[in-house]
Amino acid sequence: MEQKIIFIILLILGIASLIFWLTCFFFCRQRFVRVLSYFCDIFLRVNNCIRSCCGRTADGEVKFLISLRNLFRRERTNAEMTIIHLPNKEAGEGGQEFRLANGAKAKFLPLSSSSTLRSLRQMTQRRGLPLNDRKPEEKPEKDQEKNDKDGEDKGKGVEEAEEEEDVSGDSSTNQIVSNRVTREHLEGYLNHVVRRGDLASEFKSIPTVFKRSTGIFGVPSNRPKNRYKNNILYDDTRVVLQGKEGSDYINASFVEGFRETGAYIATQGPKDYSDSTIEDFWRMIWEQHCNTVVMLACLIEGGKVKVAQYWPDLTKKTVIYGEFSISIVSEQKELDYFIRKFTLTHGDESREVTQYQFIAWPDHNVPQAPFTFSLMIMEIRRRKITGPLLVHCSAGIGRTGTLLLVLVLLDQLDNVGYIDAPSAVALLRQGRPLLVENQMQYRFAHQLLLEILYSDVTNYPVSDFVDMLPRMDNEMREQYKKLKGTERNLSFKWALKPAHAKFNRNPKILPVDGRQVFLQMVNGKGESQYINAIYLNSVTQRDAMIALEHPLRDTLAQAWRMMYERKVSAWVVLNTYDEDKVENFPAVLPKDDLDLGFITLTLEGVSRNAHCQESQVTLTPIKSRFAVSHSMKVIQLYGWPFGSEFPDDTTALLALLEDVHEIRRKAPSSPVVFTCGDGCTASGLAAALDVILTRIELLRDVDVYRAVQALLYERPQFITSFEQYKFLFRATAERIQMKPKEEEARETMINE
Repeated sequence: MEQKIIFIILLILGIASLIFWLTCFFFCRQRFVRVLSYFCDIFLRVNNCIRSCCGRTADGEVKFLISLRNLFRRERTNAEMTIIHLPNKEAGEGGQEFRLANGAKAKFLPLSSSSTLRSLRQMTQRRGLPLNDRKPEEKPEKDQEKNDKDGEDKGKGVEEAEEEEDVSGDSSTNQIVSNRVTREHLEGYLNHVVRRGDLASEFKSIPTVFKRSTGIFGVPSNRPKNRYKNNILYDDTRVVLQGKEGSDYINASFVEGFRETGAYIATQGPKDYSDSTIEDFWRMIWEQHCNTVVMLACLIEGGKVKVAQYWPDLTKKTVIYGEFSISIVSEQKELDYFIRKFTLTHGDESREVTQYQFIAWPDHNVPQAPFTFSLMIMEIRRRKITGPLLVHCSAGIGRTGTLLLVLVLLDQLDNVGYIDAPSAVALLRQGRPLLVENQMQYRFAHQLLLEILYSDVTNYPVSDFVDMLPRMDNEMREQYKKLKGTERNLSFKWALKPAHAKFNRNPKILPVDGRQVFLQMVNGKGESQYINAIYLNSVTQRDAMIALEHPLRDTLAQAWRMMYERKVSAWVVLNTYDEDKVENFPAVLPKDDLDLGFITLTLEGVSRNAHCQESQVTLTPIKSRFAVSHSMKVIQLYGWPFGSEFPDDTTALLALLEDVHEIRRKAPSSPVVFTCGDGCTASGLAAALDVILTRIELLRDVDVYRAVQALLYERPQFITSFEQYKFLFRATAERIQMKPKEEEARETMINE
């Protein structure tokens, strides 16, 4: 009887459980799946952990037991082994043993590049850790012949030699890719890797962290001074503070330059919470005699504090941190960076310190264009630097490593006539782990080299440009041939989706992936986010312009929705259309109020001048009581018929761009939209001329080639012919000639 009762109870519980789970599945399906996946994930993690712990080594010993034995039985003094090795190799291969100055054992595993190993040895000796070297045995002749063959050039100046140095005295060797590119072929190589991005395998081959002693980093009293838990540093390359009792620790590392000992200090940004490190930061600057500091971050990024403000601003002239007084002398704003000069005082002695702060590096990204950052780098290279150059961002790893890589490669090019980027990164990481954090930063370093080394080739002073123009025809042809002949690895996956085909006028002129403009999704439909428009960069501002094809009747509402969502300041309509084309190219402005579904467009007023019609419109959302209205201008140029490569009057286009510059000064963060019939012919020409004229205003030089080159990577169909490219030179010269007359007229008006 009791068994029957127990059976009935279990049956009832089973049925109730089944009903419960079925109810959860049908009525709370998403939550049920999440809970189930959570338990499955826990089960898999526990299973993997057990399997990992119970795994055995090649000798048949259980790994978990070995770990326990090492944990409780290891000697914590001189018996600990320090190993320096490359990734993907087992620690403990036959390497060269030596003892550090403190008596601890250490072992060198074979490093590939002789220069890299030599630099590491020099650095170790300089930190007071002498080596007890053995001379390695000589290699067999066959191995030497193979290495000689591997070291030869693999085509057109790009050396991908896999050098190696056997320091263990046996046949086992490790290899690291060495990619030497000579000056003769450097421009072509940089263009290739920057545009196609063929750097993934090379970057992955570089060792990230060398297994060396990092114990001081993890000392409990030092942990609060680290900004990030994974921001480790080596004991033998760390910066040691001398004048502070109780602690000599700061999260900063000495980093080698090219053939220069102690050239740089890479450090985290000072922090002012938990244990403040601002005083330690200034103490390091004082003790190391640094006169130049480079900061590659903003104080706040993405709503988070990235660096504490360790200097006084212009309103508070002087601040005091412990024994140090810092006074600001001057602050100068350049393109995307500040130059500040301070007076650092300790006791009765004062020194001058200059800080460069770059403010246009997006969080978790790289600058879209290298131009302004390259200006700051060249400014720093011209300085007379005493002591190590101190560089920091937030963690002192990614952005910091990118700048240091560029500086090392430029020095290498000046001294030996080639660059070797992977070996340079490996050398940097021997001073501080993880420098140059990802492939995106590695590629940007190459982009910076391209800008620094070769931008001047196509750069002309404004004062000489008009006189030089008649003799530049052959040069212009060579530049255009090079621009159009450059291979570009662009993708159009988003635009080629079948659902988007009906929104394109020409299936061959599509938005490039990564530069397309996304609209907000409507009713859960993905195609409602699509519009045939792309972002374009100006000289100093990312996404300053948008190129848009003339809307179809079915896409006119989407175009106006984009104007509202992106808070566009001006919509520039470049082409005019004959009456027989009006059906395919509808007017963008209505005669009366126009209901566009989500937005109501109201025409506030219209004004006309010799070159364009300018209309003021207001966009108001009708389905949200919280959204605000947006006012903008629509500028319609006269005299550029659809199908023509050029406007009838160059002066009219120049005057229109002057109006655009004035609008941009009033609303610098709002994009300007250029529209033409195909979103290419007229828009590309106007956008390129806009970039050229902006650069003239800022830098007083002309660079048509670089302006066009940047735009062709956003839309390769821009600048449809050599005649269009030549037009940019003529229009620029005409604008330069107009400037003195305008200035004379302005002075006359002032005098009157």
